[in-house]
Amino acid sequence: MANVFIFRTYTELSEVAAYSVFANCMVVLTMVPLYTVLRLRAGDLESQMPSRVKTSVKAVAAFALLVGMLGFVLFNTLGDYLIGERMALLVERLAASDLTAEEQARHISSAERIYSPGVQVLFSTMAVLFTGFISAIVAGVAVRR
Repeated sequence: MANVFIFRTYTELSEVAAYSVFANCMVVLTMVPLYTVLRLRAGDLESQMPSRVKTSVKAVAAFALLVGMLGFVLFNTLGDYLIGERMALLVERLAASDLTAEEQARHISSAERIYSPGVQVLFSTMAVLFTGFISAIVAGVAVRR
């Protein structure tokens, strides 16, 4: 729900991407320790550290997959104006610069790849996976039986 709110509220692509990643990482930082504690209390989790980390990372991977799919749908449906606005600003700035037409075309081409929904979702998913992995290690060390 936070991602939908962020996409509907903010008007700048960098704000949407940053706040979306932040919200998803906060969910992961909350989810992993709670998941680890609940699994330990239920007796479903072994007491060895590698097992706890592996189980927590599986949950994070499932969440990252869900975030990636939702993010891709949101970027394709609600994010078109954000990407279009960013590209228009880039074209305007390039027109005012001293670059040749070939260099401008190269900048626009690379910006189209960077601002594409797939790349934005990839950045968000990788941030969630990395945060979740670190959180799983910390939770595995901190949570004892």
